[in-house]
Amino acid sequence: MHAKLFRWSPLLLLIVFTSYACRTDPPKQSGAGKAMDYWSMLRSYPDGRIYSSHLSRAYEIWSGQIGLRNEPEWRSLGPKNVGGRTLCLAFHPTDKNIIYAGSASGGLWVSHTTGKGADAWQRLRTGFPVMAVSSIAVNPHRPDEIFIGTGEVYNYRAARPGVDDRFNRGSYGMGILRSSDGGRTWKPSLDWRNTELRGVWKIIFNPLRSSTLLAATTEGIFRSRDNGNSWQQISSRRMATDIEMHPVDTNVIYVSHGGYRSLETGVYRSMDGGQHFELLDQLPTSFTGKTAISLVPSEPDWVYLSIADDLKSIGLFRSIDRGQNWTLLNTNDVAQWQGWYAHDVAVDPKNPNRLIYVGIDAWRSNNGGHDLKQLSYWQHWQFGKTAVGSPEGPAQYVHADIHAVYYHPADANQVFVATDGGIFASTDGGTSWQSRNGGYQTQQFYADFASATRDSNLAVGGLQDNSTVIYDGEAAWSRRIGGDGMNAAIDPENHQLIYGSLQNLQVLRSIDRGKTFRRMVIGSSASEIRNFNSPFVLDPADPTRIYAGAQHLYISEDQGITWNVSTDQDGENSILRIAVAPSDAGLIYLSTNSVDGSQSPGVFKLSEGRASTWQRMQGLPEQICTDLVFHPNNEEEVYVLFGGYNNPHVFHSRDNGQSWQSIDNNLPDLPTHTLFIDPEHPQHLYVGNDMGVFFSENGGKYWQWISRELAEAVMVMDLSYSPSNRKLRVATHGLGAYELALDGIKITPSSDPGPILTLSPPFPNPTSGSFSIKWQSDEKGELTFQVIDVPGRILETHQISFQAGEKTEADFDLSARANGVYWIVVEDSARIRRWTFRVLKTK
Repeated sequence: MHAKLFRWSPLLLLIVFTSYACRTDPPKQSGAGKAMDYWSMLRSYPDGRIYSSHLSRAYEIWSGQIGLRNEPEWRSLGPKNVGGRTLCLAFHPTDKNIIYAGSASGGLWVSHTTGKGADAWQRLRTGFPVMAVSSIAVNPHRPDEIFIGTGEVYNYRAARPGVDDRFNRGSYGMGILRSSDGGRTWKPSLDWRNTELRGVWKIIFNPLRSSTLLAATTEGIFRSRDNGNSWQQISSRRMATDIEMHPVDTNVIYVSHGGYRSLETGVYRSMDGGQHFELLDQLPTSFTGKTAISLVPSEPDWVYLSIADDLKSIGLFRSIDRGQNWTLLNTNDVAQWQGWYAHDVAVDPKNPNRLIYVGIDAWRSNNGGHDLKQLSYWQHWQFGKTAVGSPEGPAQYVHADIHAVYYHPADANQVFVATDGGIFASTDGGTSWQSRNGGYQTQQFYADFASATRDSNLAVGGLQDNSTVIYDGEAAWSRRIGGDGMNAAIDPENHQLIYGSLQNLQVLRSIDRGKTFRRMVIGSSASEIRNFNSPFVLDPADPTRIYAGAQHLYISEDQGITWNVSTDQDGENSILRIAVAPSDAGLIYLSTNSVDGSQSPGVFKLSEGRASTWQRMQGLPEQICTDLVFHPNNEEEVYVLFGGYNNPHVFHSRDNGQSWQSIDNNLPDLPTHTLFIDPEHPQHLYVGNDMGVFFSENGGKYWQWISRELAEAVMVMDLSYSPSNRKLRVATHGLGAYELALDGIKITPSSDPGPILTLSPPFPNPTSGSFSIKWQSDEKGELTFQVIDVPGRILETHQISFQAGEKTEADFDLSARANGVYWIVVEDSARIRRWTFRVLKTK
């Protein structure tokens, strides 16, 4: 019996089952903040830094490898009936049916039906690893010209985990991109690809001169006077979150600064087109949240502000004289615990006293903000399955955490909001609402995602801010439980038994295939340290046995009726991941981390014969372990994965943890979250990281990126196996769920991938004529280089031999070529890689 392996507490914990319904009481602290904290923790430990440049460099290298044979086909599973976190919207200036949406980690989307219908939204590929789109600006005079700002960053300070705050970052950014053809192709405008995590919160056009743009960013205010070809910083004050320009006198600019407990806060005004900015000291100047600015189309000198502390609104303010004097209109706590995160105000284009004021819910005023009427109630969201493109609740339902509100520029009766549950709209000025999420697949899954063993039409997973959802073979998923969905499991022998969870190890069980759930109370101490996404797993040898991790390891032998608790395994640290050996051998691995970042994380093993001793694994990085996986046929073989940067991410032991070897080889240096071993071909490994899915057919000697057709980059949180149809399910943090047929995957012509080749992209790029490419291989060989112009003509061909282990560099001279864009194509026996580069000679 497994119970003999543990030194149990004298206390036998009896689990309490309670019926569970949608949460209606407000949280006592920001759930979004805890989610950001968790996201940041996995990536920034131990130095507190998030290296966005690693993602950009990885994409640049891997996107050049165009020689995939038999590119795998991905099938979307959905959900397509509910949306994910959305930061902003934008409207086409001449076609009232076209709207754009910026998702939190699923990129840029467009609808040609204002979001109506079952297939209303399409994702726009940019050709760059764009995840968070925080701002969209469409040129009012040339609507095919679109700018997007990227990166979700709520605090400029890059604090080390556990020191000060951490939930200041939400997703990767790379500056500003521009499209001149309606979103078909893109290029960098303000290029931040080689920086640490930064964000662009607002981009606006000068209303009288559309070649001039302004951007509010984490680094300050930037201006372009040449249509985005170049940018100049005009203010270095950090954490600019909103910016507006007077529609008639464009010398007048309003800027707000401040995010989550930022050091520099306040609302500033420039009267000279951005040469100087003055603090408007009639307003609050020291607040811990953010401020939203709204101009009034019918009264150009009027300005409304929504100002908030981190956990409550400060108030709604108005000036009717270009910011000279201000009136506090209302102190209603609209933002509540999301004052640092989600609130906004918009004014009716025709009536300066009619406005929509949003935070957790939406409110309306008809008398200039003095009185407010509540329009929406987030608690009214509908559980169960809703059809794709249909309402997700009654007419007063809008998802909580409203980031932005807009009056449609062509119809003031239409109001749109961007929320943590996607897009919602009203056609009667806010009186009634309907979701506009048909096909808007932007959900953010966490680990673990569960697929049934015998039914390919059953899977379950947890979503950030959007509950636990159940897949039954259709694009419309069923929403169950509530709040933040976390880990999930399905009993492999009895598919009526489904487990789901909320944050901090709130585990629930269903005995009717997910129709109803009852809560299981695990642990008796409210002060016990628990991770935001605390784990639980079913024993693969006996699914009636459940393991759950908090500060202690808990075990139930009766499907959660009663629980026992083990001795501490790592002091004050909390358990993050658990793995149980496939057979009943009493072999368990777990990883721990310090929730506040004050102690080192660890990987531990408990095995038979060491009944009360957890053995810390040696020879692994001091980074947070994100996954633990046993070989399906050999329990001596274990794989361990890690987050963070600047260290290997995938380790393999063949001797039950006595020694470890990195098998990263050519994997990108990115946080890595999940590993799957094909049970029918154990040499076939799949890993999911912050760029996508990578596959090795030789046990990790060589990896190939196989998710390029899914997205340029997507955070893959879990890989789940569906044995009945031999499909690999991919749970992403930003694009919902996909699946891939395992049979027939073949990346290279044979099982031999060829030499391991490390190849750097052309440098410098752009070039005035000369550039070089460096590489190194573990075997000798030959590379073929071709320079190709845009029409496809081969201009030059070079063949260069190299020796094993030799660092080789090839120099190219294109000074005789005209300025423009070219391709460099590099090919060996197994791969083809391609890069774009630009020749830009100065006169």
